[in-house]
Amino acid sequence: MEFALYRFRLAPSETLFLPARNKGNVLRGALGGMLRELSCDPACPGAGRCPRRATCPYAQVFEPAPPPGAPALSNYLAIPRPFVIRAPLEEKTRYEAGESLDFELVLAGRIVELLPWFQQSFERLAERGLGLNRARCVLGSAGRVEIARPEYAAPPPQTGGIAVRFLTPTHLVFGGQTVRHPEFHHLFKRLRDRLNALSTFYCGAPLQLDFKGLGQRAEKVACVRRDLRWEERERRSSRTGMRHPIGGLLGECVFAGDLAEFLPLLWLGQYLHVGKHAAWGNGRLELLPGPERMAEARRLPL
Repeated sequence: MEFALYRFRLAPSETLFLPARNKGNVLRGALGGMLRELSCDPACPGAGRCPRRATCPYAQVFEPAPPPGAPALSNYLAIPRPFVIRAPLEEKTRYEAGESLDFELVLAGRIVELLPWFQQSFERLAERGLGLNRARCVLGSAGRVEIARPEYAAPPPQTGGIAVRFLTPTHLVFGGQTVRHPEFHHLFKRLRDRLNALSTFYCGAPLQLDFKGLGQRAEKVACVRRDLRWEERERRSSRTGMRHPIGGLLGECVFAGDLAEFLPLLWLGQYLHVGKHAAWGNGRLELLPGPERMAEARRLPL
């Protein structure tokens, strides 16, 4: 499973207004429109019928589809978008000239080759104006963030408990139903399946995992504390004008059990996110040290 994370800096030339929340949705919507303008033929009949679909940057990024004859997961009508926009978590709404707005872009596998298209799109957007008031900005160069991969040859000293914090709304679906009180296996199975799809379609091969066994063992990990709330959010499509819900769970869960074999995928989840609307930046996870959270969990009810 290969991915890369890039950090961009926007410097407003005039006061820039952004919503307190859903900044990732603003950036994603603007990116989609600009990437399509730069890379698509105006006469294109749409990604579904485009003869250039396999090579078109917009189609690969925003309307991806399994390649013909894909050996695995070929029943997917839509596959995960190969990027994640990670906007600032702060609820600041006003950025003055001279201040900066930093955001991150995660690209999966071969989509790293399309970085120049992302950079050109953000540069053009900055020149034309971004945000609620279309403020002009200057885009700093994209800097790749080197990420140290943890060594999992030996289990970490503390594997009996771990806390997972949902930093952005996380919408998990299990058995066709929205999960409001997640168990560990709800989180892990959705993350496992998302990472496997990303690896299959963008990294050249599925993950080499014992899917069934991992799922069964994940069901034995207990949730010993939940401190969660559901937050309703919505986005407005610039293309159709329709509003769509993008809410989810925020807060923290503490899980107890033999967690060592699950840590590599949980670590990846911190960067590639989990659940619905991950490309918007939803489903962002943070792993927290276990001992202190375990001690708290013993005193607090679920």
